[in-house]
Amino acid sequence: PDVGEFRPGDRVGVAPVIPCHTCAYCKKGRENLCANRTALGYEYEGAFAEYVRIPAAAVHGGNVYRLPADLPFEAAALAEPLACCVNGQRNSQVGLGDAVVILGAGPIGLMHLALAKAAGAGRVIVSEPNDRRRSMALELGADLVVNPEVEDLNGVVKNATDRLGADAVILAIGIPALAEQALTLVRKGGSVNFFAGFSVGD
Repeated sequence: PDVGEFRPGDRVGVAPVIPCHTCAYCKKGRENLCANRTALGYEYEGAFAEYVRIPAAAVHGGNVYRLPADLPFEAAALAEPLACCVNGQRNSQVGLGDAVVILGAGPIGLMHLALAKAAGAGRVIVSEPNDRRRSMALELGADLVVNPEVEDLNGVVKNATDRLGADAVILAIGIPALAEQALTLVRKGGSVNFFAGFSVGD
């Protein structure tokens, strides 16, 4: 009854992470680092259900967005993960002519691939053991794809970058052992983005 901006039947999307808007991080405009954040799928029931209750804090905090009438739900479902990838690309400072290595070619890794190419990256190398995902990476414009189970990823990256290493390495899969490997693939002064989440204790 105290929600005025939305009505039953409205098509909406929801940003799942709910900041407190009062901690030191939120006050600095860094809601993604909120010390008291909660999220759908963690503290609240997630979205794999016919109905999902959106907490009042999310509605009043600006986490609910009205969708354009011509935007299909399938596309809208990708808006939040794509926005996260855009932010990750900005943090990685991927730019014109850069060599970029993406570890993992699941949906998130493929979004990073498309964004890196759109940013003008000169060479994008994707490491992925799954045959189908490697094929998808090639279809989306990867310059090189590597099966790390049978190929020497470090060697491929060094050969492709005149032994310098990549300008940016993006870890798009939550395997802790790959975090250490990512550091060996980047050039001096480059960036490593641990984009994937890791389990507690990893």
